[in-house]
Amino acid sequence: LYRVTVNESLTRLDVEACFADSLPHHFVSDDPLAVEAFLHGSILLDGMARDIKPRQGALLFPLPSDDNCLLYRVDLARIANSGSRRRGLRINDTLLLAPQTWTWRPWSTRGYAMEFEFVLPAGMAVSFPGQRLDNGSGRPRFRLDPTPYDWPATMLLGRLQQADLDVPGARLRVSAASGPADADMARTLRWLKPAALAVSTVSGRFPRPDVQVVVVPVGVGLDAAPWAQVTRGWGSAVQFYMNVSADWDVFLQDWIATHELSHLLAPFIDRRDAWLSEGLASYYQNLLRGRIGLLSEQEMWQAMADGFMRGRKAADSLNLRDATTNMRSRDRFRRVYWTGAALLFKGDVELRRRSGGHWSLDRILTEFGECCLAEARAWRARELLERFDAISGEDVFVPLHDDIVYTRFFPRLDDTWETLGIDVSEGEVRLQATTAQPALRRSLFKPERVAPTGD
Repeated sequence: LYRVTVNESLTRLDVEACFADSLPHHFVSDDPLAVEAFLHGSILLDGMARDIKPRQGALLFPLPSDDNCLLYRVDLARIANSGSRRRGLRINDTLLLAPQTWTWRPWSTRGYAMEFEFVLPAGMAVSFPGQRLDNGSGRPRFRLDPTPYDWPATMLLGRLQQADLDVPGARLRVSAASGPADADMARTLRWLKPAALAVSTVSGRFPRPDVQVVVVPVGVGLDAAPWAQVTRGWGSAVQFYMNVSADWDVFLQDWIATHELSHLLAPFIDRRDAWLSEGLASYYQNLLRGRIGLLSEQEMWQAMADGFMRGRKAADSLNLRDATTNMRSRDRFRRVYWTGAALLFKGDVELRRRSGGHWSLDRILTEFGECCLAEARAWRARELLERFDAISGEDVFVPLHDDIVYTRFFPRLDDTWETLGIDVSEGEVRLQATTAQPALRRSLFKPERVAPTGD
């Protein structure tokens, strides 16, 4: 258990790391900033407190300690002065931190269930990854998910607004930092809830049971969230820089919240294959908003066709794999995101057609969630698509991967549109009222719930 005491000015942490058995002899940090921010440490040897300090990025204890606790102090101001939203940043009365910048952990964590408890000044709160525990003490406590410790993670510390957002099968723990303009929590929840409910339509429940949501208010930009990201380290989390100056109409039309939350339908995918993770989120960002009535069916298909058109126009001399590792421009992002979406669109429609509607990408993700989503590792794209095909018993996604990933051309979608009874001419979508096709089309727009086959 790590008991973390925070001082009133948010400049210092006092950490007491205690272990059920003996104190481990070797502690490490996962960020070099933890060494720079280390102020003082001690353990008990021969009845006396002995000072310790990092050497070559580690804390080593050559002799057994008299007790099972490590005490150390952290310079929070040093971390906050990094000026990086990925490592440490002060925002008025709040600190945005990567917990790896101050955490020292055993070199081998096998056998340890890592928990953190915070002792906070009055009026302060903390947002932390992992599973929130109710220990009855009034002190926030969290158990970390067993992810690699160097995966990015985020925490907020200070004067926060906090609320829980309950959706089928999950709790989203929403925390908003103080900023140039404070977020209205009621408005924040009103914005996020439809997106979370939309993602829940894939399997009937939200894919992760306990999700940390970090909101940083900003007062500029044209979008509801000028910047957002998903992190997987220590637990599932989504971070939004929320444009609190935007009119409510901007939030009604927003796709970013649905896009980001859709990432949680899949596991962490190796960044070299970001076309698949971003493609999945891009494919679902419009489809799911249509399912819950934020878009009409016509608007939903038109938004998807518009995205594919942007991706096609952005195609260049690089194949998809190389373009993914060289995303330095808005056009390259469009090409990568929407090519991935096109691959999944083609595969989803073909899978539904072959199986007579028995199988779909929705159902694959539901089955995958039952067996494998909790695996804390990075997946390569082809490996994940192989698992998708194994789950459905249909050879659909791997052939599409092999046809599309190594070419510089955007996928042809004419046959897929025709299968759905949709005509796309000069960028305009027309829904055709033929006999068989609308049923398949409606299965995408208003899917039937199919219970997973796993136990």
